Amino acid sequence: MTIRKLLPVILLMLPVLAACSSNPPMPTPSPTAQGTPEPLSPDEEAALHAARAFLVAWEARDASALTALLSGRWLEGSGREWVETFGGTVTLKAIGLRIDRSRPAAPGAVLFGVELEVTPAGANTPWNSGVNSRVIQVEREGGTWKVAGVGG
Repeated sequence: MTIRKLLPVILLMLPVLAACSSNPPMPTPSPTAQGTPEPLSPDEEAALHAARAFLVAWEARDASALTALLSGRWLEGSGREWVETFGGTVTLKAIGLRIDRSRPAAPGAVLFGVELEVTPAGANTPWNSGVNSRVIQVEREGGTWKVAGVGG
């Protein structure tokens, strides 16, 4: 058989071979299946700003900025001691911050989940070396958003 006689057969077979060898198209996930994030309210935006400022001050080891960002209620409790020791960390870097609507927050408070890369100050701290997940509670105090706690 010559090439001229095989050419029409080859040309007819190409679409069939291409259809057999191709992978089926993957379905495009719908936004509702993945869950579109709910936009932040103005209060949540303001609370997020306070949480970010708190993390920046903590990373910079700026005690006066940290103190200014803490709620009076936390400062009256363990907040002042916490600032003096910077929560038992030698170094800290925030690597993720997001609103946490999965847990109930007190009225007038917003919770944020955060991942922190930490070098602990010693063995008797609440931190592990490496990535630690925590929750930052931010609450409105006299019209200003303040950090009211950092917990596990």
